[in-house]
Amino acid sequence: MNQHLKLTIWIILEILIFCTCGVTQTLSVSNKKSWQILFAVGLGTIMVPINASIVNVSLPIITEFFGATVTTSEWVLTSYLITLLFFVLFFGKFGNFWGHERLYMAGLIGFVFSSLLCSLAPSILLLIILRAIQGFTAAMMLSVSLRLVKKSFPKSMLGQALGIYAVLIAGGLTLGPAIGGILDGILGWRSIFLINCQREF
Repeated sequence: MNQHLKLTIWIILEILIFCTCGVTQTLSVSNKKSWQILFAVGLGTIMVPINASIVNVSLPIITEFFGATVTTSEWVLTSYLITLLFFVLFFGKFGNFWGHERLYMAGLIGFVFSSLLCSLAPSILLLIILRAIQGFTAAMMLSVSLRLVKKSFPKSMLGQALGIYAVLIAGGLTLGPAIGGILDGILGWRSIFLINCQREF
């Protein structure tokens, strides 16, 4: 079995075991709606760190495909991170006025749509621009996701909920290169962006 596939399966199992054990131990004394919100928010938010690292493995192939220089193709990674980091604080404030749930949903829809466009990019320049837009929409989700989780749980269970949330974020960063390597090897580099569409729908 491919080493990337083994690593991915192992990490997914570890995350599922941790999250399932935590939920099972407290489900009888908790509001099921709170856990449903955590699951829904976590499923969308985990794609933000995954997409921060999923392109790493495919970058040489993208560079060769478009006939671009390494310096230019590195902006496929950098543009996503720059817009994500630049706008996350802004959207954190903006969400207080516009509504956290509304901002999260707008970001989720924009993230899926920009991911689809990334998979169809006809040039390296357009791919860089679309990745910047993807980072922009990712900032919309990430800026309010933690607030949504905190609002959904009582103080007695908040620590456990935040722990599961942190595991999802860390797991996303770890899974990115493994998922990217598998998809690139089987379906080609464009498929690494389509995973966002499949996960959310």
